[in-house]
Amino acid sequence: MPDLRSYLQGVWRLERMLVDGRIGQGGSMAGTALFAPSGRDRLLYSESGILRFGAYEGTAEQSYFYDFDAPSHASISRHDGQFFHELDLSRGRAAVSHVCGDDQYRGVYGAADADEWWVEWQVAGPRKDQRITTRYRRL
Repeated sequence: MPDLRSYLQGVWRLERMLVDGRIGQGGSMAGTALFAPSGRDRLLYSESGILRFGAYEGTAEQSYFYDFDAPSHASISRHDGQFFHELDLSRGRAAVSHVCGDDQYRGVYGAADADEWWVEWQVAGPRKDQRITTRYRRL
């Protein structure tokens, strides 16, 4: 992945599968994700869609900032500016992690081809036991 910023920029279809091991329940989300320029070396990631989890069905939204200091490297932060993790997809696949209180997020990103990529998260700790898999396809 020589140019992560160019690769990500644009509109993507997202499909997410969620499993909560604490309650033995799963769910899904379908929607879109937009990577839009937000300054010289920054993309704003905005996702929205329909979340189905147990009896719940409703809209869900999330946003992050991707700041680029090298062509294949981004620092990702939440919409409130809190640092989330680094991402280097120069080899097409990357392992990442994030600590949130006592919970540990371990993720793997992968680029399947020019129009498809994915991320898988395992979240473990006293408050969480989750597996979250998201697939993105370019629109």
